[in-house]
Amino acid sequence: MDGPLDAIGRKLSEFLSQSQASFAAGCLHSDSFRDLCIEVGHLAERLPTSFGDRFTFDSALIQAIGEDWGSEVGLSRMVIPRHSSDWGHERIFMPSEKADSHSECGDPLT
Repeated sequence: MDGPLDAIGRKLSEFLSQSQASFAAGCLHSDSFRDLCIEVGHLAERLPTSFGDRFTFDSALIQAIGEDWGSEVGLSRMVIPRHSSDWGHERIFMPSEKADSHSECGDPLT
């Protein structure tokens, strides 16, 4: 079973590799490439920073619920716990996606 950050890591790695190739080929202006890198940095800042027992338990619980509910509900494998003093939900879109589309995103639960 993949960890909760694996899907996000794969998406970001693919995005950065494609962006780097576009930049190296001269198809992506340096300012745009810099802005994309900054955006990835902002996304990374929103991800969990602690991975103790609570994170492991919450991640396993989220994945088990997703597997139990099956494809009818379509719970993303990119739903991850992010501990905070408040409860909430935040949807973070991948840098290559638009916020108003039905794109894949990370969903930290706080």
